[in-house]
Amino acid sequence: MVRHIILVSVCLGLACGGVACAPPRLGPTAGSGYVFSVQVSDSIVWLGPVNPALAARFPKVAAVFVTVQDTQGRPVDDVPVTFELEPGWAGSATLAPAATRTRGGMARALFSEARTTGVVRMMVRVDGTTAQVHLTVLSYQEPSDSPDVP
Repeated sequence: MVRHIILVSVCLGLACGGVACAPPRLGPTAGSGYVFSVQVSDSIVWLGPVNPALAARFPKVAAVFVTVQDTQGRPVDDVPVTFELEPGWAGSATLAPAATRTRGGMARALFSEARTTGVVRMMVRVDGTTAQVHLTVLSYQEPSDSPDVP
């Protein structure tokens, strides 16, 4: 059986050419015909000590949100959702919980504790259908107070 996944556009919390856009909807899922969307709260997270005054601009944690709806667009409760880091990131960051169920049609996992930099791919599974989302981990370094010396 071939499953078709429709990917409308990828926004990942960024503005789409100055116009706000909704996260892409995927589905219908193989099991129940649900549609779902996945969105990452921050497309960039930071590794390293961040000055507390700058913490809002340099987040160290990102939320992965999943919204599940039925064919009429109504939120669906109690749908199992699993979150998984790509194998290369196992042990280099945390994505928790690994499994949960929707409440009010929504589920959430937190990406945190990154120990290296790079592009992180995460798989989200809903009702037998898998979506992939990503974020980037960058290294934060405090600017030096000393002027450059030629």
